Amino acid sequence: MADIEIREEPIKCDVVKKFCSQVHHMKDIGLSRVQPFNQIFGSGRITDFYKGIQDFEVYEDDVWITGFPKSGMRWLMEIVWLIKNDVDIEKAKTVSMSERIPFMDFDLVFPLSPDPKNPFSQKASKAERPRIIKAHLAYQMLPKQIEAKKPKIIHIIRNPRDTCISFKNHFQSFENYQGDQETITEMFLNDRGPYYAPYFSNVMGYWERRNDPNVLIIFYEDMKKDLRSAVRKMADFMEVDFKEENMEKLCEHVQLKNMQKNPSVNMDKIVEMMCQIQKNDNPGQVIHKGQTGRWKDIFDEATIERFKEWETKNTKDTGLEFIYES
Repeated sequence: MADIEIREEPIKCDVVKKFCSQVHHMKDIGLSRVQPFNQIFGSGRITDFYKGIQDFEVYEDDVWITGFPKSGMRWLMEIVWLIKNDVDIEKAKTVSMSERIPFMDFDLVFPLSPDPKNPFSQKASKAERPRIIKAHLAYQMLPKQIEAKKPKIIHIIRNPRDTCISFKNHFQSFENYQGDQETITEMFLNDRGPYYAPYFSNVMGYWERRNDPNVLIIFYEDMKKDLRSAVRKMADFMEVDFKEENMEKLCEHVQLKNMQKNPSVNMDKIVEMMCQIQKNDNPGQVIHKGQTGRWKDIFDEATIERFKEWETKNTKDTGLEFIYES
């Protein structure tokens, strides 16, 4: 990938202004659309950190875990790490996920990010090889070396309706969000937010490469339905000789109830710290309900129809089909 000149286009519509006014660290900065990628971030964040991401050194033996936010990334990350590390449950329980799997684009979204002179991408570059790297970035925004080095990429897709719902819990946990689901839904359907939106601009770059030998697409709902098959598929893709006797141990460890209780993945300490800073007395859980089809209980018929029209428009002739119910 060649160097690309980027520009920010501030989003000034009323629904985005309302959302930002109810999100702790967004009140003073707002959201901007970053071109030419058509991706949305907090205003000013991309300018400080984009070059470090683009120049990030990639290795052939990397495994990159990618996906739109709230698509089940933490669940996938834990599974991939266990497959690659002979299902080392003890280490998975005692070493934080952020140490085991660095978050490449952390600086673009986290309100307490470090100085641009010491970006998180620089820390991620020093992770011990073979590395597992997390990124929410659209394919077009990944480091320039991705296309030449062709590391293995495992991309998770979750239906956009349940994805949209999950954002509210996220912002309540990390940003003391005081607003409603309707505000988030309105931004989402109009491709004006939140982070990493528009949804389809983020997802399609990976979907279009689904037949590339170094790319594996995993659907969240398929994992929920048959986790063992998904584990075998990922192990085969990563060329790991996965021992069948480890399957039960892995599946038990990554059950939702166990992930919620595991301090190395549930981020409870970070949520607690953020709540103290923001005086938030009503935090959510990072690892929340994880259900498929919950959208039916949240959205009214008119909103569901809007989702259907939006999805049909954006998936026409692409072959992409979502799974909406378990």
